[in-house]
Amino acid sequence: MNTDYVLPFFTLANTDPGFGTRIGHIHIAFWADKTKPSGDIGAFALRAPENIIRAECGKEIDIWAVGCITYELLTGEKLFQPQDIPGLTPDESLLLLQFAVTGETLSKDVIDKSRVRDKFFNTEGHFVKSNANIYSNQSMKERLTERCGGDLTERQINAAAQFISDCLRLNPRNRPTANKLRRHPWLAMAFMGCADHD
Repeated sequence: MNTDYVLPFFTLANTDPGFGTRIGHIHIAFWADKTKPSGDIGAFALRAPENIIRAECGKEIDIWAVGCITYELLTGEKLFQPQDIPGLTPDESLLLLQFAVTGETLSKDVIDKSRVRDKFFNTEGHFVKSNANIYSNQSMKERLTERCGGDLTERQINAAAQFISDCLRLNPRNRPTANKLRRHPWLAMAFMGCADHD
């Protein structure tokens, strides 16, 4: 059990369509229409790439955090625990791990919004320390199968992997909105008692 989160143990047994549950935590909260602080936002393991490179941050960082937390709740481990790599800062190591996990790179428009662009990227927009990447490019489905394969069906793993992958798009504009995410097929499956477990 991860002791970083203090959540009560509870069981959702009510299948009434009008029944709803919300878990909220506003330890670090900002108004959506106000200027965000210029420093780090959120716990290190939950930080979105645009926050690491000091680019413009919006509501999309919350979607990134939802993906990270969902993975952690399913597997019992943090998704983004970068290793200490000689010659890299923790931020650089975290970015490399994010590149490996998502299989994506940041778009030019996100890089161009970075207030510390030269620290991370060359003039062509390539990550300057990409040759130091020691992380494997294991798909989300492979990660979940390896860690939850005995507890979840293949259908559940596929749906959960898609949900997490949708949240963890490197480029913020490619992440779903909260409204779209709440209609994701995996949430219907996960919160209706995982009916395919028959």
